[in-house]
Amino acid sequence: MNQTVLRKITALWWVPLFVVALNGCALQITNEPPLAASLVPTMVSSLIEATPSPNYTPEILSSFIRIPKCNAPSADLIYVYYDWSSDGKYILLANYYAYLFELETETIEQIWPELDVIMGSFSPDAQQIALESYHGVDIYLYNFKQKLLTELINEPYLAAGYPVWSPDGQQLAYKVWSSGRRSQIWLVNISTNEKTRVPLPEYDMIGDFSLMNWSPDGKWLAFIAKIGEAKQEELADHVIYLVSDDGQKSRQLAPTHLCVADLAWSPDGKQLAFSSQQDSEWNIYVADVETGEIRQLTYGPRVDFQPNWSANGEQVLFLSVDTTVIRRVSITNVYQHDIFRINADGTGLSLVVAMNPGECCLQNPAWVPGKNAVSFLVEVIDGCEGRHLEAGCPQYIDIINSDGINRQRLVSIPKD
Repeated sequence: MNQTVLRKITALWWVPLFVVALNGCALQITNEPPLAASLVPTMVSSLIEATPSPNYTPEILSSFIRIPKCNAPSADLIYVYYDWSSDGKYILLANYYAYLFELETETIEQIWPELDVIMGSFSPDAQQIALESYHGVDIYLYNFKQKLLTELINEPYLAAGYPVWSPDGQQLAYKVWSSGRRSQIWLVNISTNEKTRVPLPEYDMIGDFSLMNWSPDGKWLAFIAKIGEAKQEELADHVIYLVSDDGQKSRQLAPTHLCVADLAWSPDGKQLAFSSQQDSEWNIYVADVETGEIRQLTYGPRVDFQPNWSANGEQVLFLSVDTTVIRRVSITNVYQHDIFRINADGTGLSLVVAMNPGECCLQNPAWVPGKNAVSFLVEVIDGCEGRHLEAGCPQYIDIINSDGINRQRLVSIPKD
């Protein structure tokens, strides 16, 4: 069972459930964690040929593949979590176990084999990594220069996770929650370990808040809340809130009735990009932080999500799924996944990379630090003929120039 655990959640009676992805796209819930002992990453420098979008008419089949749900972080669809260090020299990979890849030497380090990791992120100075574990959903700090692991957050009878670094690297914001209780945002000082709760606005929360994200200047935290009087969580309204890091100021940025799946600050902190479902269509929107004005960036029947700003703030990278195109790949039905970039003013839409025949899906496009290139996750189904989906198939991190040429296989994660 080489499925990838995405998020440990807490059900009634504190029964741990694990949300998993079949081939990185379809979701399934189980009470058994995955067996990850077969994850032995390798580094690959081979150049692979970029293939344009297929020109053939695919066989249309019924598909089990899911797309983001209202207010569900699209990161929950990602089958491997990865993060770049700010200097572009390292990649963190979290897939039940955590690995550190050094690109220059092509060396691989497993981070504390006894620690089960769901996600992590580099400090702004690329010296430390904040790790969220499965065990009790605690937060650890790993100094990979000194090979030192420290338990930073351990909340008895509660869960703590979603660690997010402040831009100056002095604090971590994290979420504390438990079944039936309102979630909270806390800050922890990295040097002193002093913890402070951030007061949240008094909204009528139906379910939970999600997608916490610091502004580039470190003054604001953005998050999504579900509000209203609906008894069913999926029928609640959704808003984007901004709260100052001291909790003294808060305001609603986006109006209600927005199904939001992502939040991404522009580098200058003046805009927030997000994906939203309106009239059954998922598109990318941009909100002006000062005025609250919202403008639509992408249009069309595709599912557009996972926006990511370029370092100069001039372009937005995003994943686009064509749900009208369902292809048969090996023993699996898949949607067509492509990655696009668009100018921040809505002009200049261009294809960066299309999903090749034989691939299941592309996920989590990101700009490579210091380079005019894009990285993304890909799973290859070809070669898995006759195998049950739980058997798992090859997964990779690929890289390609932002103009869509010179695609390379950067990190290979064999399953056997």
